[in-house]
Amino acid sequence: DVRQSSANKAFIASIPGGDYEVVHPFQIRDKNERIGIDTRNYFLKAAEHYQHVTIVIRSNAVGRIKLVLERNNFIFLNRTSFRKLDSSGEHGFSQRVENCYYQGTVAGDSSSFVALSSCNGLRGIIAFSNGSTYGVWPLDIGDRGRRHPHILYKTHWNHEARCGAAMAPIEHAIRRRVRLQRTQLKDRVFLASK
Repeated sequence: DVRQSSANKAFIASIPGGDYEVVHPFQIRDKNERIGIDTRNYFLKAAEHYQHVTIVIRSNAVGRIKLVLERNNFIFLNRTSFRKLDSSGEHGFSQRVENCYYQGTVAGDSSSFVALSSCNGLRGIIAFSNGSTYGVWPLDIGDRGRRHPHILYKTHWNHEARCGAAMAPIEHAIRRRVRLQRTQLKDRVFLASK
């Protein structure tokens, strides 16, 4: 039963209307070979994820969803510094962060939008051009194999959503850098842990 885990119970309870379905996504690789959802390329390096992946989700509510995805290489730039926030405050983070973040479309629906992470199961959003939107979330049971259960749930995606950072300070810093040639711009990513 998926509700045995407290994490699963908490997530399922947070779904508006309780409208969800348990699905078992799988990945299609070379020659239509069906494999698990782990996108790591173990032939190169275990922490390196494939550039292009295709994920299939079979759903009773939506049917067969084929996600055509490309790794987002713009999330972590070379100068990105990391800070880890926990209950004791902010700490430097020197470990390499896996880039397991993908975006793309649903096959056959070029106006759709998909954004998800594949680090530990699939987490993300699938927005169709007709306005319907679904979230996908890994359950806290199983492994990354072909039978790893996930929750597919109907959700609402605000198409007017914007980045939380205002552009004005960034533009000001860029102009200042050009003028002074001394300002260093650094990207930061914050990772939170319980």
